[in-house]
Amino acid sequence: MLDLTLAEREAVEDADVWLALDANDIGGAQSGVKDRDTLSSTLQVSATIIHITLGDLLQSKWAGDYERLHPVDVPIAANSAEALPALLALCRSAIAADASAAARIEERRRDKGVE
Repeated sequence: MLDLTLAEREAVEDADVWLALDANDIGGAQSGVKDRDTLSSTLQVSATIIHITLGDLLQSKWAGDYERLHPVDVPIAANSAEALPALLALCRSAIAADASAAARIEERRRDKGVE
């Protein structure tokens, strides 16, 4: 997982999809410190959460070593090292097939100041 300390809100606050790879605590990973005593989500409520992990196969109860189980929209039980390259290939194919996709991606990069 990337360390977005002090930049998590700017990095993901308007994300419409969040891809988690082998995250033990998705709720904690998507939360930021609002003030000293309050955690707040850095994601839009409508953001789709996709989680690729084999970790779900290890958990046998709803509470334990991994905090509470956070709801996930698209759970994928897979080895992330194998699933991620396949997912990237599918995304590249979809972008190549959509003539306007490259322009939308470039516009989003400009809006976020990503080179």
